Amino acid sequence: MKAHRPLFAFLALAIGVRLSAQPLVVAANPVLADIVRQVAGTTVRVETLLPPDTLSREFEPTDETAQKLGDAALFVVNGADYEPWLEQFLKVSRYKGALLGASEGVALYDQAGTLHQPDAEETGKNLFEVTDFDPFAWHDPRNVVTYAESIARAIGGLVPTEQQKDIDANLANFSKSLLEAHKDAHARLAAIPAAKRRLVTSFDTFRYFAVAYGFQVNPIPGLGSGNPRPAAMERLLALITQLRAPAVFLDSAANARSLQMITTETGAKTCTTLVAEGLGPTGSYLGMFKANVNAIVEALK
Repeated sequence: MKAHRPLFAFLALAIGVRLSAQPLVVAANPVLADIVRQVAGTTVRVETLLPPDTLSREFEPTDETAQKLGDAALFVVNGADYEPWLEQFLKVSRYKGALLGASEGVALYDQAGTLHQPDAEETGKNLFEVTDFDPFAWHDPRNVVTYAESIARAIGGLVPTEQQKDIDANLANFSKSLLEAHKDAHARLAAIPAAKRRLVTSFDTFRYFAVAYGFQVNPIPGLGSGNPRPAAMERLLALITQLRAPAVFLDSAANARSLQMITTETGAKTCTTLVAEGLGPTGSYLGMFKANVNAIVEALK
């Protein structure tokens, strides 16, 4: 089945959003909120829609969350079906402001691993289409440069003209930092021997990271926060042994007994500090990305 590229257009100009000294921008998740802050600086106010430690696929909008859009001039989402609740949420909130899909312009992988280039001719046509895309493009900092550029253009339509130079400067500095982080990560991760370049993990969010830095992702479903049944645990241990995995990367809520069993039975280290969907303890995108790189290097060295 052909996957249709979900393309987003920010609608500020079409709707005629009133310029204000400090318009409110609501971002769907903490990653997007930090990118907005890095680009916009003090030109806008920024709020995050999803509560801390909430996965987008598990988010259930409430009247309280709907009210967050009440005064927003711009709502920034990721797109690529990262927000399956988006259409209903906009109806409930009666939001009429500008909407931006930040993954607009990014080449996206589908779940089969095929890369789809953005199609400018379809811009704005498939805003709420259910897709087969992997939405976690931000795990490659080069994609975040594109996110930041799209956000900068959208915010430029909301603030006074004289503030555009601040946004341009912020964008340039942030983009430079992103590319430097990518270059440093590439150098550090390239030093890991080929035989160890596996991300054996319970996460399903690291495809873009793996492609960017030459890793193979081996999913091990069933090791979340619960306690796997003995038969399931036995299969998982056999898989880890078969892969000769030096380390296994799991959610921080993974069962402590399961972690100990993995180490005892397979000799693999267990790492529970990777951040898949939020910002983690650093509170920033760049901090999160660098911490993830550090964790992988330490686990696989």
